[in-house]
Amino acid sequence: MTCQSRIARLVVLLIAIVTPAAAQTAPPAVTVPPVSLILPNYNSVPIGEVAGLEGGAFIARANDTSSGFYNPAGLALAEQTSVSGSAGVYQFGSVTPENLTNMQGSFQQIPAMFAVLVNNLFGRPKWAGGLSITRSAAWSQAVDAELVASSGSGANRFRFSTDASYDAWLGSLGVGYAVSDRFRIGGAIDGQFTSIARRQSIADQLIANSNLSAVSVAALSSLSTTHARFTVGTQYHPTASLRLGATVRTPGIGITASGDASLESLVRAGGTTAASGFFDPDASVRYKVPFEFKAGVAWVGERAQAEFDVFTYSGTGEYRGIESSELITAAVDNGQGGAPVVAQFPYEGATVDSRGVVNVAVGGRYQLTKARTWTLHAGYATDRSPVGDRDTAFTRVNLQHVTVGVSGRLKLFLGSMGLSYSSGQSESMLLGMRPNGAEVKTHFKVSSLGLVYSLALLF
Repeated sequence: MTCQSRIARLVVLLIAIVTPAAAQTAPPAVTVPPVSLILPNYNSVPIGEVAGLEGGAFIARANDTSSGFYNPAGLALAEQTSVSGSAGVYQFGSVTPENLTNMQGSFQQIPAMFAVLVNNLFGRPKWAGGLSITRSAAWSQAVDAELVASSGSGANRFRFSTDASYDAWLGSLGVGYAVSDRFRIGGAIDGQFTSIARRQSIADQLIANSNLSAVSVAALSSLSTTHARFTVGTQYHPTASLRLGATVRTPGIGITASGDASLESLVRAGGTTAASGFFDPDASVRYKVPFEFKAGVAWVGERAQAEFDVFTYSGTGEYRGIESSELITAAVDNGQGGAPVVAQFPYEGATVDSRGVVNVAVGGRYQLTKARTWTLHAGYATDRSPVGDRDTAFTRVNLQHVTVGVSGRLKLFLGSMGLSYSSGQSESMLLGMRPNGAEVKTHFKVSSLGLVYSLALLF
């Protein structure tokens, strides 16, 4: 990947910056932020009272408060007014860097949805309305790992640290209309809030018999954006047991964007010392959300249901996520008593390269009792990464999700509980280059186990 090759130029360009002429033509790699670990996958959070237990395969059968997220046409299929006041995941996550000494874990409570569905909207039986606030993406992970090696000529210690988060919230205000008993349409106005924050650093010390070489690079950046989006959905029942559904969600219009970035580095190699610094509390920010098309087909029997869905997301192209008019100031002292060489370079913010992806989901349920008191749910979904080959902002990890759980209904209450499991592995990533020229590479293995829960009140 591009970020790997740029980091790999560290030693070579550190030497180049000593020459003023070279310093004016290319920024040293020590001014490039280290790689970070952020997964921007689209289907990372189980959403919905029961859809979250069925792999998210709910486009054709949507009929509860989560319809505003999955398919607003399903609002008109709901039997009752309801409020889902508690829906989320208790998630245990782990990231294991291969060939390094540490596995990092995390625990977080992810509120996934708050939603209200109003049946017989304004006294009209064919109309229904819904308001939902959904957390469609939630990544938060810190990784601290090191690699220590020794030989007869000295010792080398490499340390890598990253603390990153990626969150997306979607607020939807929608309506559904039953054109007939078999055909429904719906639409929603959506507002999406996205926030990304990262802190990353590398440190390397090479202790030899005759000298000490050391590298330290630390960077942080954050951005937040809001977009106005629109969703249109439809559901059709060709027969009593066959259901079809489709949803389109637009990329929307950017409303607000803000961000900041900073970088500090220090390198000591032989008698040469180099330092660089950059800070912009009001950087220029861009983040694009994709066009979405989702379609599903479902079979609904007397006690069992099953659905297969296809989710497509367009690529948003290649662009700089953070840009700045501020310059990086770099200085080099060759240790020979002369004046340090000072040069300035443009800040190279991370590049976002978003590719289109297609995911599939299959899920279903079986009513354990004829009275629908208890229902068993299960699902499977793919969650392919939208990260392209030239992306330096995010990490490509293709995930797979498995969910299983039960739901129960008691008079005015509907509750569900289950488990979700996700796993995947990154491609080989170059974390940095040691002063002796050796590369430090790793694969990141990502997995998570979540306790999915929901409680809804029916009227």
